[in-house]
Amino acid sequence: MSWLLFMDESGHDHRSMPYEVRGGVAIHSSKLWAFTKHIQSLEIQHFGMPRHAFDSEIKGDILLKKKRFKYKDQIRMLSPSERRDLTISFLKSTVQKKSPRGLELGAYCQSCLVFSQEILNALELFDCCPVQNPGTILDRGA
Repeated sequence: MSWLLFMDESGHDHRSMPYEVRGGVAIHSSKLWAFTKHIQSLEIQHFGMPRHAFDSEIKGDILLKKKRFKYKDQIRMLSPSERRDLTISFLKSTVQKKSPRGLELGAYCQSCLVFSQEILNALELFDCCPVQNPGTILDRGA
């Protein structure tokens, strides 16, 4: 039995995050590829294509910026397909250094927040376990 342990820290630079956070998750190696494919499909579902196509990566401080919560509420909750189309338009406009329209910005903020929730759901779906110290993996008993 083998597990993949992913640990990371955020906020240590004291710029964009108000708190320092260190944590991780462990996933059984037999579920890793399915989990990876699932996250990639969610990325396409919510952003239309992989974030790296727009010189961006999936990072909590980008997805969960305070202004995402503010701007998502400035428009009605969009259907998934409408939100994705407007999000693609938003991302293309940022690459082209054009100012996005308000609806595009709102759609992008909604996509970021819904995608973040979907990642948390996927962690549960694939039986990932939080790790506060590497010894807890051994205590799982799986």
